[in-house]
Amino acid sequence: MSSTVDKDLEIIELKRVLEELREKTSRAELTEQRLRDARSKVDAQIEQFTRIHRCAMEAFAAGGGAEVYSLAAEGVLDIFQVEMGAVFSVNVFDNQLLLESQCNLKEPREVLPLPPDWLKEQELWKFPRRQAAFESPAQSPMWLEIGLAQVLFAPLFNNEKRLTGLLVGGISREGERFYDFNPREILSSFMVFAQQMNAIVNNLAALERARVNAEAKNRFLANLSHEIRTPMNAIIGMVQLARHSDDLAEIKDFVNQIDLSSNHLLGLLNDVLDLSKIEEGKLTLAEEDFNLKAIMDNLINSVAANALAKRQDLRIDYHDLLEFDLKGDALKLSQVILNLLSNAIKFTPEKGWIRLDIDPVNREGERIFLKFEVNDSGIGLSLDFLERAFTPFEQADSGISRKYGGTGLGLAISQHIVELMGGRIHVENRPEGGARFYFYVWFDLADQAPQLKTEAEANGPDLDGLRALIVDDVDINRSIAAAFLKRVGVGSEQAADGQEALDKFLAAGPGHYDFILMDMQMPVMDGISATRAIRASGRDDAAEVVILAMTANVFKEDVQEVMSAGMNGYIAKPIKNEVFLSTIRQALAR
Repeated sequence: MSSTVDKDLEIIELKRVLEELREKTSRAELTEQRLRDARSKVDAQIEQFTRIHRCAMEAFAAGGGAEVYSLAAEGVLDIFQVEMGAVFSVNVFDNQLLLESQCNLKEPREVLPLPPDWLKEQELWKFPRRQAAFESPAQSPMWLEIGLAQVLFAPLFNNEKRLTGLLVGGISREGERFYDFNPREILSSFMVFAQQMNAIVNNLAALERARVNAEAKNRFLANLSHEIRTPMNAIIGMVQLARHSDDLAEIKDFVNQIDLSSNHLLGLLNDVLDLSKIEEGKLTLAEEDFNLKAIMDNLINSVAANALAKRQDLRIDYHDLLEFDLKGDALKLSQVILNLLSNAIKFTPEKGWIRLDIDPVNREGERIFLKFEVNDSGIGLSLDFLERAFTPFEQADSGISRKYGGTGLGLAISQHIVELMGGRIHVENRPEGGARFYFYVWFDLADQAPQLKTEAEANGPDLDGLRALIVDDVDINRSIAAAFLKRVGVGSEQAADGQEALDKFLAAGPGHYDFILMDMQMPVMDGISATRAIRASGRDDAAEVVILAMTANVFKEDVQEVMSAGMNGYIAKPIKNEVFLSTIRQALAR
């Protein structure tokens, strides 16, 4: 009996051990299967990234962006085993996708509309972290329009971090049942592929821009030399003629020609300085209330004489715009519009027409989205130049420079200003002839309507009977300032450096000088040091006397240094009489 029980227990134990062995074997087989699956996935990923690397190397050796886009579209099929691959460029403001390259796209369309919900303000997309996204099933009208049932897409950005396009892979409605497609599984590697293709396109574009810019700079220096020498020749020639003339009317005509040539030279200098500030990232925007209609009407009036001389029809249309009191940089906006209008007048023949259209596109609360557009019936632009119109130093061709003049900086500066305002500027030829430039910008509405000053307020106080101290190490600069002041009844004394100015101020009684004009760069003591010494002198009028910088240093940091030193403002050289006197009056009024 005992033996039978022992055998039964032994059998039970053997069964238990056998069950444990079976369980362990099952676990081992499951683990082995998981390892095989994991290895299979790793091998698939290795193969996928090998293909990505191979495609990237081919793209790196490509000749340009179009070839890279073609390789990218084909690579989507080869690497991710989908039915269709394509690259679209993005036109945000016209709400369109433009087909750049495609492979197996069933119904190729050159233009697709963007869904409204994709767009935020201007270029803020629903890719805040620049991640790939998918639609499975496809929901957006643009994908449905080309017959896609499932789609995977990744954003493309340029070197300025602006959205420029989409890399797309997808499955059609007809082919869906033949594909085992799970977009989630390839989302991250698809993004890696998109970033690699994007980086290669940007690097090729940067290299090409560097090459083109180098060539353009050489042409620019030759053009600049011509542009400088032409007005300089006029100035020197008119001076020589004036010296040998006793005819007052003739001399006045010579002086007017000198004035025109000098202003042309100043415009060239300002363009070069603006570009320098842009390249150094020092160009900034002001934030002030202004009346758009007043600014634009004045702008039209300022170029009307040039249009009238060519018997051109120049008009401005505000369309349905009702809000004119805005907040922003009116001066920079005017600079852009003035450049576009001046070019339109220059390149439009006699009896042609120029239109400035300002159109309210959208309104959100206390903000308004405006479209500015300049059209003309002029000579238009060559197809080649359309692609590089906003490149610094570029002009359509050497013949344009010889016939019309210019350095090729205006449009580049205008583009940077518009981008600084958060917009983008576009150019195209009009089908009927001529050119069309347009850009979009958001403006905040002004807190209150800008107050128009009376003539007395604008001019400031009367200067007759006041006394000034003119500080400059260049004799002719002191003489010019003294002559301007003498015409409005201001007496003046002069100092050749900051130390002499400080000595004269301390030697004179309190209130002897009503204001001081201070040059910045001088021997012995510069203008900043002299101003600080005057302010710290302890004299009764040391804190109140108006001190204005009279300087050729007009960058933002120079102005900040002037103000931090205790000055009341600055007058930029070369001095213009109206601006010179207006600045003095405004400083005294404050």
